[in-house]
Amino acid sequence: MEDTNRKRIVILGAGFGGLSTAKRLVKELGMPDGHEIVVVDKCSHHLYRPWLYEVATGDAPEETLKVGIATPFEDIRTHLAPKRIRVEYQEVVGIDWGARAVELADDRKLPFDHLVVALGASPSFFGIEGLERHGLPMYSLRDALTVHRKLEDLLGAKRRNEIPFVRVVVGGAGPTGVEFACELAEFMRKQVRKKRIGAAEYSIEMVEASPRPLGMLDKEMSGWARKRLEKLGLKLLLDTCIKGAHKDHVVLAPRPLKEGETEDMLVCDFKKEREKEVTTDLLVWCGGFQANPVVAKLGLPVDARGRIEVDEHLRVRGKDGVWAVGDCATIVDPSSKRPVPQLAQAAIHQAATAARNIAATLMGKPPVPYAFPAMHTVVPMGGAWGIAQVFGLRLKGRIVWPIRLAADVRYFLKTLPLGSAWKLIRAPLTTFRRNNL
Repeated sequence: MEDTNRKRIVILGAGFGGLSTAKRLVKELGMPDGHEIVVVDKCSHHLYRPWLYEVATGDAPEETLKVGIATPFEDIRTHLAPKRIRVEYQEVVGIDWGARAVELADDRKLPFDHLVVALGASPSFFGIEGLERHGLPMYSLRDALTVHRKLEDLLGAKRRNEIPFVRVVVGGAGPTGVEFACELAEFMRKQVRKKRIGAAEYSIEMVEASPRPLGMLDKEMSGWARKRLEKLGLKLLLDTCIKGAHKDHVVLAPRPLKEGETEDMLVCDFKKEREKEVTTDLLVWCGGFQANPVVAKLGLPVDARGRIEVDEHLRVRGKDGVWAVGDCATIVDPSSKRPVPQLAQAAIHQAATAARNIAATLMGKPPVPYAFPAMHTVVPMGGAWGIAQVFGLRLKGRIVWPIRLAADVRYFLKTLPLGSAWKLIRAPLTTFRRNNL
């Protein structure tokens, strides 16, 4: 049985997985009881990433937009201190496995008895020529603000007649791409009403490598999404890949054929030409993620996309007392043989299992396997409209908005200080509603 005298549990990352693990550990261990929990993160704020598209397309000053999505870690540190959770603002540079200590950028070493890696992900550009240089991702607050500034710059240039047309290309029609593109359509329609641009003076095109948008949903729900996208005036380029990205255009190509497919089976509208150039003033990349690059410095077993390999208990393979949760971990559902999706709700579920198993280990009890709970799907699609698959129900329309808001509010109240939670709750009711037509 493991010695239960004062143990230090170090959590790398204070996103959904890391922060949820810390708070759940307090519940599981009955703090204070002599154990110590330390959360390490280099950022200055806790970001509510599901609302990034609202910041990118927000019709408000940047400082107002940031308040509605980012909670200062100083507020969280003050909130967590009475629970004996310490927050360290520092960058992780490696692990000294001989000393079982995390190496920090300030040359300190932070010893641990148990380690939870919850470092999240970063955009994956899949080696596409020029994409990292010319495509703007949508993963961080900086990314969203960069897109916001670029949109304002383009509208200003159009108003001064410096450019004749504003053309936006969105790479990827998964949830991130669809949420952003729909809200962008609402934003541009509002700019038309404000006479900052004409209705025929802009376009939004979506490039998607599968034959339908939101391909993780069934065909009927995907069909609902397509109709909504087309109603908002978005053009879909399906079964299409970005082959190269340049300053003022992208090169598109039909996606590679899968085994047993023929070219005639693709819905790509230029498959005979093989390639197509599309002019663009703004390329927003929402086409996929990989593990945080820091993970590669930790000496852990990883898969082809750099995500940490864990067992059914979320323990890192071959590393005693080391656990991984969230987007940086690869967890395969044995029934579907597919990885758990990189969603906030998945990270929160995994955090609960990891915390329970750490507590069990400290008390000499066996760990429990991750249960692979059913994931609810809620995709906002511009304004207060959306589609959802929750509790076995498939929904579309404005009824989805309060469902999404309820889930957001639940997370805020469980995780953040009350004052910070209230700021984030107010944002969709005030600041972010300015785009809604």
